[in-house]
Amino acid sequence: MKLCNTCQKENDNDAKFCTACGAEFPEQTVEPLKIAPIAENDTPMNKETLKRLYKRFKSLGIFFLIFGAACLGLYIIERIAQSAEDDYFLFAGCVILGCGVAFLWLHNVYVNKNKFITENTHVVYRFYEDNFYTYTFDGDKKKEASDLSYSNISKVRQIGEFIYLYLGANALVLDVNFFTVGTKQVLVEHLKKQCGPLNVKIKL
Repeated sequence: MKLCNTCQKENDNDAKFCTACGAEFPEQTVEPLKIAPIAENDTPMNKETLKRLYKRFKSLGIFFLIFGAACLGLYIIERIAQSAEDDYFLFAGCVILGCGVAFLWLHNVYVNKNKFITENTHVVYRFYEDNFYTYTFDGDKKKEASDLSYSNISKVRQIGEFIYLYLGANALVLDVNFFTVGTKQVLVEHLKKQCGPLNVKIKL
């Protein structure tokens, strides 16, 4: 029942006019239920983030180049000494050198030339109880929003200061320094509940 503000007569909830005085009831608008996110991570994917994200590529590239060169050096020494029974060191050296060149190329493309991402593109991740969202921005303009289920996540790992959410062949990258809602611990506990503790490998 709802009460008329004019004559105080009780009326049915679906009545538009008072049955006693004819006064019109104001329309009642129902506010949509707003559910607060459990955690939100706003990771700016700019050149500085990429430098921190891919800095290990340069270190790995240099390591593989040195290791590959050492294998080739051992092969040359064995050939000079005529003690080489097979080309194992030659094969290993070429493969390892190739890996080193690949890591340095990736570092150059992602960090130095900044080919795959613009200076002002960043992604906001909002995590709710039953789903999570990814938002892509170009400056202040939102370009795309995706609603994803936790079942899309195959595993969660932390590498350095970044959390990786693996979705098939792709990975979403979260910088632990950019939580705007919730904390890293809240997110990790929630992911363990949703994805299973065996799939969430993060050291708190």
